[in-house]
Amino acid sequence: MTERSNVVEVPEDGVEILGLEDVSSLAPDGPAVQISAAANELTVEAARTIAAISGAGRQIQVVCDAPLPAHVAIWLPGELVRVRADNHPAEPISAEASPASEPAAGTTSANAQTSAGLGTTQPQQTRYALARDSGTPAEVLESLLEPPAGASSDPGSEELIRIALAANESCPQNLLSMLASDTSASVRAAVAGNVASPEAALHQLAEDWNTLVIWKLAANPQTPTDVLERLAAVGDVTIRVLVAGNPRTPSQCLRTLLTDTDIRVRLSAADNASAPDGLLQALSTEARRDPAPENRRALARATHVDPEVLTALAQDSELMVRATLAANPSLPRSTFELMWAEAAIRPVLAENPACPPELRSKTR
Repeated sequence: MTERSNVVEVPEDGVEILGLEDVSSLAPDGPAVQISAAANELTVEAARTIAAISGAGRQIQVVCDAPLPAHVAIWLPGELVRVRADNHPAEPISAEASPASEPAAGTTSANAQTSAGLGTTQPQQTRYALARDSGTPAEVLESLLEPPAGASSDPGSEELIRIALAANESCPQNLLSMLASDTSASVRAAVAGNVASPEAALHQLAEDWNTLVIWKLAANPQTPTDVLERLAAVGDVTIRVLVAGNPRTPSQCLRTLLTDTDIRVRLSAADNASAPDGLLQALSTEARRDPAPENRRALARATHVDPEVLTALAQDSELMVRATLAANPSLPRSTFELMWAEAAIRPVLAENPACPPELRSKTR
């Protein structure tokens, strides 16, 4: 073997042994690489870089002198890490190793693969972590859509990876458009709820047959206004509730939803900052007299209603309505003082970020 600074080239099996300082300059493709490092010197940043390189398909393995700290190890599945026995230098990994290698007697096949070399598999848990991470480069995210060639894969885990990609706001637009046509409704729902999804993909998903997809679409603050207007007219109450609470719902549409036949829809619209004031006041007066406590609790959570309505709810006969109101950050100061006398809800009032400091100090 010919030594070159801190790099040892191994021409017989095509593997390079590098130091930790070389990690930042590694390309996502190339020959198999073995990183030799002290466990206490491997940083989270370096571990994330190694995981990203592995996720892109390059064979890479870390060989260290001791088990990694937990906050670093979480980024590197066991297949990527090997601890040297008795601190003796490790044997070079073999670029020819494969998952089909026979395990040594007394070891598991996973351990045998790790000790024999990197193999051709990319652990699904690593790909899943990268798919969720908004800091993963776009080209790496695109490479995660399909398992590396020759790697074994579990369909359920592959679906989870696609869901993570579809929910990642850093996911490339072309990949989100592709995932909008995925066979899994859960993947399509993740695209429908992603604020970074292309408008064309959201229009496409408005025609989806799956209820969860439509729910996600109705709640997405980036859903096109024409789609929201169409969804506001559907028979599903949950969809109308979500549209009523969407900050992008047009004001004219909100006017219609504020007079919906279902009070849950009306209350959701009442908490929308874009709701017209006149109708909002009328609805608030109606809702605080509603015989169903759950509807009065919904009003007690609303942050854009008239302060007089909130003060009136402070006298509600139901404890749960008053407790819900106590957590409302729009509660007027005078209402805080009025409700403070009730010991049962005082802790909730004290946790409210709008609670006057002099009242909060009384709980200490």
